[in-house]
Amino acid sequence: AVVSTQSTGGGEWEEAINHYKALLVIDPKNMAAVNAVKLCQNKMKSFKEAQKKRYANMFERTNFKEPEPTPEENKLKPNFSETEESSEEEGEEMEDAPESVEV
Repeated sequence: AVVSTQSTGGGEWEEAINHYKALLVIDPKNMAAVNAVKLCQNKMKSFKEAQKKRYANMFERTNFKEPEPTPEENKLKPNFSETEESSEEEGEEMEDAPESVEV
């Protein structure tokens, strides 16, 4: 059997290794099968390393969080730190209070 030198996935290399190991059970002195197992193991290792490099920074490259607002942007946003109840209470107090008179 001949091993393909190009693989689309690591599973193909594992499958080939299993086939060659089955062959070695039948004929342990088959040097072509021994060398093919080593070749497949090296190819599978290279494939896994390439996958690690390809996907290592996958989540770092995508920025899911929004950038921090600048102080100028914060000034443009309304301040809702006070509740409506406290605003209503202040409004009622202001209605009852006499108008200030300048002296």
